[in-house]
Amino acid sequence: VYGGLSVACAVAPPAPAQGAWTGLNLGLGLFSLLVTALLAWLTWAGWKAGRELTGRPRFNALVSAGLYLFSALGVVFTGMPIIGVPPCL
Repeated sequence: VYGGLSVACAVAPPAPAQGAWTGLNLGLGLFSLLVTALLAWLTWAGWKAGRELTGRPRFNALVSAGLYLFSALGVVFTGMPIIGVPPCL
């Protein structure tokens, strides 16, 4: 997300007077939401699979679900500045 922000700011930066509600922030925020939704779905699918399996496959599914959840929280944490900070400052 921030790599795309850097490229967009180098090519066509929006005016700082526009604030945080620019097309660039909207696109990056939407992308962050889609990635978070995908990771949340993968968390749910891993948890569901882990409840149905036994042994090592169960362990792998539950650990994967935990990692997906941690990743989703990381995407939310790094995507939060998109909501309130104007791009390209």
